[in-house]
Amino acid sequence: MNRKSRVEKCVECGGEVRYVTGEGRTTVYKGIEIPVPEDLAINTCAACGEEYMAAGEAKTWTAAFEKVYREIIRTRLIAALLAIGEDVPQRRIERAFGLSAGYLSKLKQGDSDASPGLVSGLSLLAINPNALEQLETIWSIRRGRKKEMRP
Repeated sequence: MNRKSRVEKCVECGGEVRYVTGEGRTTVYKGIEIPVPEDLAINTCAACGEEYMAAGEAKTWTAAFEKVYREIIRTRLIAALLAIGEDVPQRRIERAFGLSAGYLSKLKQGDSDASPGLVSGLSLLAINPNALEQLETIWSIRRGRKKEMRP
């Protein structure tokens, strides 16, 4: 995009600020690192990489980042559920995470969006299936049953 930058000089280093597009850029959005869409123009210092948001760009940035964010969350969710496999009943996983019955099905079908925390938990469970028993113990303790937690 050939827009004129409102910021002439970088406040961090004094370098030239101009709109930049292209691949290989990343940003942190809602706590996870995501790739910046190639066609999204961002006011960027040529010297230090500092980025500037001009007035009125917040909605454009948010829309672009949200789309990428949701795709990443969904991809990681599906990967975790595939790695856990069919050996563990879905309802058992839902109970261990304190989820309503059928919630994982809704997530798989794209009818709802998973939180990064849930995707993280499922990803860890995929790596260590034995952790499911520990999660069940945690939830049992919260319901008042006394079980000894194993490290």
